[in-house]
Amino acid sequence: MEQDTKIKILVVEDDISLKDSLVRLLQNRDFLVQAVENKQQAVEQIKSGQQYDIYLLDVWLPDGNGFDICHEIRKISQAIVMFLTSCDDEESITKGLDIGGDDYITKPFNPLEVVARVKTQLRRYVRYNQPIHKGVHCSLTAVVFAVRADIVIAKRGSTTPAFLTRPRKSGQRQGHYCHQQAKSRRQHTLA
Repeated sequence: MEQDTKIKILVVEDDISLKDSLVRLLQNRDFLVQAVENKQQAVEQIKSGQQYDIYLLDVWLPDGNGFDICHEIRKISQAIVMFLTSCDDEESITKGLDIGGDDYITKPFNPLEVVARVKTQLRRYVRYNQPIHKGVHCSLTAVVFAVRADIVIAKRGSTTPAFLTRPRKSGQRQGHYCHQQAKSRRQHTLA
């Protein structure tokens, strides 16, 4: 794999032995990995313009927490964020996922499980960020909407979803409402 196409991961972990173990495992799987030990170093990396595909964040750090780091990441990126932490209470897990985390793994964990979850998140990220038709990009938001509403069915080769073009049945308001909204957003994707 060429240097430019490797997946880049930032590990933020203050436990040196765990950090070194994760870095070694991920590098052995052909990822480019950088590791830092505290919030300040992580925020410096984020603000420096260095782009990462995945962030592995410990929640409790000597100078702050991973939740604050996640907020900084979400200001500039939709990269994958995974929390690796000993905080296993329901409130922390819910908070981590609500603020933009994609996964939450509690310690103690098997580092091989972390690698497997990284690969799973990458598969999902790639799958949901692929164009579904030429000129049509469907984001994860649109996929979730399509599954929940069961009405977004793109015509083959068309950038207009079928529910916007098919005739309404008497009394059916949802298609009309969506059609009116879509008129002003013709340039945007389904999301």
